[in-house]
Amino acid sequence: MPGPASSSTPNSVAMSKILKGDLFCVINGVCFLLAAAVTRHATTASPDQFLFARIVAFFFIGLVSLLRNGDWRPLLVDPTFLFFASLNGFATVNMNFTYLLTLNHLATSDAYVINRLRVVVTGLLSSLLCGHPFGIFSLFCTLLILFGVVLVAEPSILFDSTSSTYNIPLVGYFIIASAVFFGGANSVFIQLAHQNSCFITSSQFVFLMGFIGVVQYCLSGYIPSNLDFLWHDYDKIFIHVVLSIGTLVSFKLSLDYISAQRFAVVSCILIPISYLIDILFLKSQLSFSSFLGALFVFVGVLLYTKSQQKPVKD
Repeated sequence: MPGPASSSTPNSVAMSKILKGDLFCVINGVCFLLAAAVTRHATTASPDQFLFARIVAFFFIGLVSLLRNGDWRPLLVDPTFLFFASLNGFATVNMNFTYLLTLNHLATSDAYVINRLRVVVTGLLSSLLCGHPFGIFSLFCTLLILFGVVLVAEPSILFDSTSSTYNIPLVGYFIIASAVFFGGANSVFIQLAHQNSCFITSSQFVFLMGFIGVVQYCLSGYIPSNLDFLWHDYDKIFIHVVLSIGTLVSFKLSLDYISAQRFAVVSCILIPISYLIDILFLKSQLSFSSFLGALFVFVGVLLYTKSQQKPVKD
């Protein structure tokens, strides 16, 4: 007589993994938004000083974690693993650095919406590096997302400078574009690591962001000569570091379960939460242009991701 049917079918296991990935994606977005919002309440610390404190904390926390669980061995004995892990660390550092600098030019919620453009970078790089399709419909969705981004950013070249919410200088657009690029590239680099059987642990991820960030700060010559900001804003810096660890670890864990494309769609669900955080904690006002732009971005990302999933067969 046959035994009872297993309660865990392949479909239920797959669904469980997807739900875990979605949950980590939501946690990532909430931590990401709150960490950015905390920088707005600083007394003296600037966004780049917040990042400096975060990187130093990541370095020591990651180092202790590596030494405790032995995750340092693959970094020393496997050149392929070290390459992909370092590539992810480099992209993560610069994604965080440029994103925090965008907060000098944009509200937290608008910066989050504009950063959803990273799904296009993910698609383009996936097409170039992984052979994923990028056709006419993908291009249409890209233009839809770009239109939404323009409505949110309100560039003075297209909008009347007196009525535009922002007056972003040229370097500001470069910083925003860099944040979008590194954000999209980071997801692809993690997928490339998985394809090459390089599965980066959370402790390695945190350590490498800290280590590469410290190296970049030393090479650039930027080490804060005055550390008074640490004492004036120690409470906010501590909260920021804790939330940033949650952001980094949940990002890595989410991509262990779901694709970069699904991550992009789920993260768009947090757009209303980003505006809610701005309204409740930062006392900002939602303009009609930002609302309309966010709607175009959400629809564009949703359609784009659907178009990328059609050719895929399990």
